[in-house]
Amino acid sequence: IRASQGRLDRARADFDDVKARVDAELVSSNDHTRARLDVSSAQKGLFTSQSSLERARLALALLIGKPVDGAVIPPDALSDAAENFTGDSESLAKTALDQRTDLKAAHLETLAARIQAEEPNYRLIPSIDLTGQISANPDPGDHQPWDDETLTLSLTWTIFDGGARYGDRRSRSAQADISELSEKKLGREIGNDVSTALVELDAAKDAYRVAKESVDAARTNSDETGTLYDQGLARAIELTDANASLFDAEVGLAQARLDLVNAYLDVRAALGEDPMPGGKGAAR
Repeated sequence: IRASQGRLDRARADFDDVKARVDAELVSSNDHTRARLDVSSAQKGLFTSQSSLERARLALALLIGKPVDGAVIPPDALSDAAENFTGDSESLAKTALDQRTDLKAAHLETLAARIQAEEPNYRLIPSIDLTGQISANPDPGDHQPWDDETLTLSLTWTIFDGGARYGDRRSRSAQADISELSEKKLGREIGNDVSTALVELDAAKDAYRVAKESVDAARTNSDETGTLYDQGLARAIELTDANASLFDAEVGLAQARLDLVNAYLDVRAALGEDPMPGGKGAAR
């Protein structure tokens, strides 16, 4: 929106300047028409940006469960942290292996599967059941006891069960092996996630740096073209193109900054850290 508003302000200023020149018969009426078209295009772009902002507010409100009002504040802390983030993939991968809760959960699942795989072997041990029962007669007759107690002790030993216990043992052992292999694969994926996220962050840093340089160059070009036009050394189309180039560069800078922050968040997610620096809890 800021880029769109800046483009509209420049287009209106150019329109006023061109109109004055046309009235003074210094330039042709075509320059006036072109400047008017540039203002209309800039207005359309601003309306589109405002509509995108409102859709983004609604999407964010749906995500967090409450209305999103007030000014939109750029994530300066995140972009600064992203620009200043450093680290090598090997050491960060080790950190991720210690912090990623999904890997810890996978390890616990493997341990549980191993314990479950041992359960069929315990069926070889005889089972002992001790059952006691007591009943009372509230109105016993002559020579009849008022109570009756029984105590039963039973020993059960299943010597042969048709191979069920050994089948269960092999099946559960296979499941435990699968769980262990999945855990190891996840560990390798974590290292790859960290390396990939770091590569993307480095690329986003370079793109952000180039985008800032592009904005500086486009702004200089816009100013110089405006000066040349004032001196009658540039045409209106060149002035319009310069303003459009500056707008594109400013939008590109905003997108590059967003990409930089997203890349940084991907790094934190790969490390198993909270999305916001200083936050509580793990990302995964």
